Amino acid sequence: MWARIENGDAASDIDECLAALEVDDRRRNATALLARDYWLRGKLLALRTEHDPALDAFADATAKYQLLNNDDALVRVGIDAVASTVALERYKAAISICRSLAEYSTRLDRNEPTRRRGLTAEVMTYLRELAQQYALTEDVVFDVRRYIFRITYQRPFPFRAPISPLTV
Repeated sequence: MWARIENGDAASDIDECLAALEVDDRRRNATALLARDYWLRGKLLALRTEHDPALDAFADATAKYQLLNNDDALVRVGIDAVASTVALERYKAAISICRSLAEYSTRLDRNEPTRRRGLTAEVMTYLRELAQQYALTEDVVFDVRRYIFRITYQRPFPFRAPISPLTV
């Protein structure tokens, strides 16, 4: 199901599968799995451009990941929340989220340094700076999201900032 959503599939049968997963994970009190379910729900809603409910789902996922002290996942959920916030043109909220994400990723890199976490902190600082300059676009957020995904599952490589509206 994760792969289908990541590849842009927002078919209605995913709703039924995801609802069944949520019920089962809630019944078993599986907090980590429930956090993932909420994150998936948010991704699915964002694909359908239902950004307000997507933000609610991302907030639920974030709360669960905070309980689990899983800052890695929290940062990745946060990037999806930034994308929905920018899509809704709520730039002040995007700035706030980016600031929080930069703090989380910097703290994570400081507490448990790895190449990937250092690169994540760097790219989150970049995202925060763009947000503070009101230069954040959906394309930039998706480039950052794709980069974080790649360094999470592949060998980390240096971040190259996409062309920002400020440099054009």
